[in-house]
Amino acid sequence: MSISALIKAREHLKNNTTLHPVPTPPTSVTEFHALLDAMGENPIPRAEESLAQAKQYFTREHKACEFRMAFGSLSYDQRALILIASNIEPTRCIEPLGGFSVEERTAIVDGLKLLHQVTNRFERAIGNIKHITPSIIH
Repeated sequence: MSISALIKAREHLKNNTTLHPVPTPPTSVTEFHALLDAMGENPIPRAEESLAQAKQYFTREHKACEFRMAFGSLSYDQRALILIASNIEPTRCIEPLGGFSVEERTAIVDGLKLLHQVTNRFERAIGNIKHITPSIIH
């Protein structure tokens, strides 16, 4: 997030000084019944609605959006490594995922799978990769 976006968000919060009351538990039976009546005006969603909302997180579009965000969050070096594994020119690491053709995006997925196989091979051979030191190969 850029600094200008943070400044705009801060100004927006300063200009909109609407305060919301902090909910407190009811102190009497009358308040409790009033709270129940108020909840009746805003019913809890039905199970079908909740399931439909949860299923949205498993759609192809949602996974594609998550993949684009994950790729966009990588550093240029990390993107270049994936592109090298995908047989794509690493200088294109500055492009967003949408800038690649369908064939290139398929190659990127294959490159990620190849990198995963390589790391799995080393993890099976020597354990957690995070604990590798250069002295292991000397």
